[in-house]
Amino acid sequence: MQDTWQEMEKLVDDGLVKSIGISNFSCKKIDTLLAYARIKPVAVQVEVHPYFRNQKLVDHCKSKVPLLFCHAPVYTQQNILHDHALRVPWGQIEVKQVCLGVF
Repeated sequence: MQDTWQEMEKLVDDGLVKSIGISNFSCKKIDTLLAYARIKPVAVQVEVHPYFRNQKLVDHCKSKVPLLFCHAPVYTQQNILHDHALRVPWGQIEVKQVCLGVF
């Protein structure tokens, strides 16, 4: 992982990308990365939804990385889209509201 991160840092140095982010990292992997990263990640994306709050990881990410983005699979065994407790009139809300509604 360290070699890959260093190559990504070179992309920033060369002006090919403005910033680097991470996705689906555990607390331990985030801490390991931050120990050697010359350029810190500006964002982390983790799975969070009403059936998987992942609060320990969310809190850890908020304390270590500037931006936190959450994602949820549209179709899971719990099938979030068809859960009556979470049902909303889809024509009346925007995607950003669905994303923010998890917290």
